[in-house]
Amino acid sequence: MTNPQKHQLEVKNLSFGYEDKKLLQDISFSLVPGQIKGILGPNGSGKTTLFFCLSGFLKYKGQVLIQGQEVQKLPSKKRALLLSLATQNPAFPEIRVKDYLLLARFPYLSFLGQYRREDFLFLEERLKEMQLINFQAKNLAHLSGGEQKQVLLAKILTQDTPFILLDEITSNLDPKICLQILKLLKQKAKEKNKAILLTSHDLNLAAQLCSELIFIKKGKIIAQGKTKEVFKTEILEEVYETQFKIYHHPDNNIPQALLGF
Repeated sequence: MTNPQKHQLEVKNLSFGYEDKKLLQDISFSLVPGQIKGILGPNGSGKTTLFFCLSGFLKYKGQVLIQGQEVQKLPSKKRALLLSLATQNPAFPEIRVKDYLLLARFPYLSFLGQYRREDFLFLEERLKEMQLINFQAKNLAHLSGGEQKQVLLAKILTQDTPFILLDEITSNLDPKICLQILKLLKQKAKEKNKAILLTSHDLNLAAQLCSELIFIKKGKIIAQGKTKEVFKTEILEEVYETQFKIYHHPDNNIPQALLGF
């Protein structure tokens, strides 16, 4: 019988901090293939720190298991084949868009350190998918913030890992591009069985996109569960310390939030 834990990302009692300050305390949850899960909370709640822990960049207490393997013990190349991270404010180098995306295929290099024909074909598909064909020869550092965000997501998709972490990937994007990305992420989860964990300050977008939500505040989980069960007035007001009113979207009955003035 197959052990389901061998195919998921499992976080057990994760804590992180410094001598004078705890940033994350006893965080536990799981992420399974085909699922999109959101982590919501105010600025400074620990969302980005959590993502750096999950990626193995920060030394934490507790466990982060990827397909049953402790992330802190994985070689960097193996980790890069399993999990990809799009950070909130990356430094974009002076490099062509196409060359930047090609860096995402580095974990797949042959023994001789060469890219394969399949790598270039896969990259070409991602450029088309993200509508970036006309941008491939442009200097990444000279693109607009929204265009850079699209390239960043294209790089994550080019890396082609089973687990994807997206930190504020839709911030500063116009509604049209934001909707395209939302549909694409849903497609990747459904058709390619990708497991996606994301953060967002757009509560309503997160509710539409994610089947489950985790609310954190000051490094602690306040609530987690299915979106329709935890996207509630009392939880939102506890986490964000302001008034909300909840209504349900007329097309799909998913809860949405309005600030209560």
